[in-house]
Amino acid sequence: MTIHVLAYVWRLPRLLAAEARAAGMAGGPAGRAMEVLGGRGTRLALLAASLLAGLVIALLTVHLTGKWEPIG
Repeated sequence: MTIHVLAYVWRLPRLLAAEARAAGMAGGPAGRAMEVLGGRGTRLALLAASLLAGLVIALLTVHLTGKWEPIG
């Protein structure tokens, strides 16, 4: 998972900028794609909700952590 995240984290600013430009465009291929596909608000809401849920779960279960000890 770490390798996957590190491979894509460098692309994130460019992808976000492209999405912001496409959202602001009325015409052109990017604007047409946004018009046809839609769902940007839903996608962003689901992303925010999943990040918030992960944070809540992490905070609620942090007290369950313990030292790692060898078995045996």
